[in-house]
Amino acid sequence: MAKEGRNVLLTLDNATCHKHQNVFKDLKLVFLPSNMTSKLQPLDHGIMKWFKLEYRRYVQQSIIARMDDSANASELAEKITVADAVEICLERFRL
Repeated sequence: MAKEGRNVLLTLDNATCHKHQNVFKDLKLVFLPSNMTSKLQPLDHGIMKWFKLEYRRYVQQSIIARMDDSANASELAEKITVADAVEICLERFRL
């Protein structure tokens, strides 16, 4: 971030695991007030639910399409890596 001259604002809820000193000059931590997460994060209610459903549907369709190559769906599902998940999101959702 420093090399690129970028400043980053990271918004966090006030869970105790998030309480850390900010050691980066280009990163600012902003904590949400107590008990406000559900009111301030409408993404939790609709958009994230839709995103997860679409992602799961896409993965299931991909597994079914490749069933001829494997004995069972579990083997195919176990082969999905984090990199695969990111690629799926970038392709499918144009992120």
